[in-house]
Amino acid sequence: MRVIPRLLPTVLLLAACGAVDRSTLETASAAGMTPMAWDIRSYSETVPFTSVTRMSGSIYAGTPAGVIRFNEQSGDFVRLTQREGLTGDHVLAVSGAQGSGLWVATDNGLARSRDGVWTNFAMGNPPGEAVSTMVATRWGVWAGGSNGLGRFRDGKWTGYLPGARITALLGDVSGGGVWVGTDGEGIHHWESEGRFVNHSPAIGQSLRRIRGLAFTKNGAVVAVGSGEGGHGLVFFDGTYWTTYLPRPAGHLRWVQTGGDDLLLAYEDRILVVRSVVRPEAPLPAGPVALQRVLAPEAPAGYPAPRYYTEPLRQWLPPDATVVLAEGSGVLIGTRTAGLVRFDGKQARWFRTADLVGQGDKLRMACAGDSCFVAGGGNGYRFHGETFDRVVVDPEPTTRVAAFLDGPSHSVLALLAPADGKSLVLWKLAPGAEAGSDAKRTATEGGGKPSGAWMRQREYAISIPQGRVEVGFARAADNGKIWVGLGCRENEGNVLPWGVALLRPDGTVLYHRSTLLPTEDRPPGSLALPDDVRDVRMLGDGAMWLATGTGACRVKGTQVVLYTENEGLESEIVHTLGRSLNGQILAATHGGLGQFDGKQWRFDFEGPLSSSVRALLRDGDVLWIGTARGLIRLHRDGRQELIDSRQGLANDEVLDLYRDPRARLWVLTAKGLSVITRPSRR
Repeated sequence: MRVIPRLLPTVLLLAACGAVDRSTLETASAAGMTPMAWDIRSYSETVPFTSVTRMSGSIYAGTPAGVIRFNEQSGDFVRLTQREGLTGDHVLAVSGAQGSGLWVATDNGLARSRDGVWTNFAMGNPPGEAVSTMVATRWGVWAGGSNGLGRFRDGKWTGYLPGARITALLGDVSGGGVWVGTDGEGIHHWESEGRFVNHSPAIGQSLRRIRGLAFTKNGAVVAVGSGEGGHGLVFFDGTYWTTYLPRPAGHLRWVQTGGDDLLLAYEDRILVVRSVVRPEAPLPAGPVALQRVLAPEAPAGYPAPRYYTEPLRQWLPPDATVVLAEGSGVLIGTRTAGLVRFDGKQARWFRTADLVGQGDKLRMACAGDSCFVAGGGNGYRFHGETFDRVVVDPEPTTRVAAFLDGPSHSVLALLAPADGKSLVLWKLAPGAEAGSDAKRTATEGGGKPSGAWMRQREYAISIPQGRVEVGFARAADNGKIWVGLGCRENEGNVLPWGVALLRPDGTVLYHRSTLLPTEDRPPGSLALPDDVRDVRMLGDGAMWLATGTGACRVKGTQVVLYTENEGLESEIVHTLGRSLNGQILAATHGGLGQFDGKQWRFDFEGPLSSSVRALLRDGDVLWIGTARGLIRLHRDGRQELIDSRQGLANDEVLDLYRDPRARLWVLTAKGLSVITRPSRR
């Protein structure tokens, strides 16, 4: 224990009662730790990933704001836009083929990257500007949309299937032809140069509206969609079509090959489709039966596959925006959570996480049905399903540093003007959170402000150089705001700069060890560590600070810094909280610590023995964020582990927040997850 110099003698906090039994907090594979299914939605992207392709060790995702190229090994990414050679930033489709290069269709034309050189072309008609799907083959690039199908080859476009609404394209295994799914005309297949054959109900293919096309590992064609008999899966072996109807009937979203398995998205689940080889063998019971219906032209006893389903043990997104088989795996793009590559055994996510930026604290607040989140210098409003950009200050160079819950259930916003030397406090107008006309949001091109946000006051912030950065912000009931300060240097590094108390009269009181050469310590200023990571009021009249040099307790002018000398496994403390029996807990880089009034004890095993980043007490439940997932501990000792296998954005949990609707917000290293309630499906 180190007493901060120049202050009064130490006053120690006595623990309320004993420690949590470590036997109740084991890993998921140990006794008592039960992985559960949860209703989880994850968000990491500000724009949807609407098309994907893979080439030469890179994965490319098309978005309304350019193409994102991910390094398949490291996950690092760069964004390609019109500046890099695209015909426009709004990308409609991407496709790639070895020898042909990377093709990108935008709302302003077609571009090809080959050997690092971009070449631009005009878009043909069809497909026109309404391209929704594209595939590159050795016979050219096929692009389809609501205005038919076009093929680009040898520098010119040729139109096919005029008026057809194209929903899916699948390049032939041979590399030249194409299978075409439509909305209303079934499936077309390029049989020979200049000739398409329509596979419709007239020849035994029962689906009219096609949602997805894929090859099985044996080269057969499968598709999902709907027809007169409802939603179904169809299979073509080169001779006859066979239909499989889900029982119970349900919505089939997509089908694709992942590794050695055929994956089927049924309602909100992903199923593995398997076949029974021996004709006399009974079909195993699965979560969804697939009723086989032979084509009318097929002879009796035709050996079409007999399919059954099994649940997929790995969580994958059923509501995909795009699904593409590649090599030994499948790529699945989503609207809000990036894209995932699944090889049949493991899933790996690729995300920019631009929604939350690079902070390790949730800088958010909620009122009514809306929640506000700050990330990457922008503000976003969550409406229950999606995020919209929020404009607080119409000045475009102003950054949103944080949202925070204010007194009397108000929502506050801290903004950082372009000068980087001040913070401006704003307040959401009463009623604006309920969706009144005062609501202000911005689209991709920016939004027009109305009167939803009211400017309160500006605080001049003293920093040695660069611009001010906000690590966290917490409002007290007396109108004061605690802010973790940093200054971003010209090189991009953030220098910790203590904690500031923003007072209602517009003045700022700094608490930090380092003083500028021109500064004297003002009255009331405490020599707290510079690297303050969180501030918590834990109900004993004292304030606890998580710092990079230990756990700090402040009561009045009495300050105690607890370090490794008092038992901390790591002096890097991320946050503090209370256990279910009232004991002070420290989430540290070395695990979860318990304070007995004098010493810290680290008795836990499993995920709690390494990095712990977040704590949240929620009634009779304690939520614990770790580097290996989220642990939910009940007072009676029951516990569950929630991780990326169930849909969490990432296993590394950084911060937690509970909103007024009892939703749990989980900030991870790769985005946000919102947990509502356990799912027993």
